[in-house]
Amino acid sequence: MDIFQVIDELERLGDKGDRWWRFYSLPGETVLPAEQFFDLTDKIRASIPQEVSTADQITRERDKILAEAHEERNKIINAAREQAALLVSNDRVVQEAQERAAETVRQAQVEAQSIRDEANNWAREVMARLEDYTSRVLATVQKSRRLMDERMRTGQPAEEE
Repeated sequence: MDIFQVIDELERLGDKGDRWWRFYSLPGETVLPAEQFFDLTDKIRASIPQEVSTADQITRERDKILAEAHEERNKIINAAREQAALLVSNDRVVQEAQERAAETVRQAQVEAQSIRDEANNWAREVMARLEDYTSRVLATVQKSRRLMDERMRTGQPAEEE
């Protein structure tokens, strides 16, 4: 409690107290003349050096500045927490996007391999049919040549087949 508050409290007690007009008092109680009591509190107030008043004012200003600083600190901390949460959230989004991208690449690689395998199988089948076809053509050519060679040796005319 500051000194001015103590003086104010003394004055309130003096205002509430009974005014004794008797010449005696009850045991354990002290009676002061109200006028003298208030004169004394006014003198105390007036005798407090200006430095104490200034110090009291500075203390109140300091307390106000500290309260504002604490409030600003709390705002900054809350903003930093929100920013950290946003960054963590963004990191999660980025991580999930990277995981999805990796999965998409894996699926694309599997599909690409499947397409290559199918293309290779198709090409093998085409080559096998082509090989079969050329083998038959070759066999026909070889057969025709043998017939021609045989006719030429025997002197027979070529027959139409």
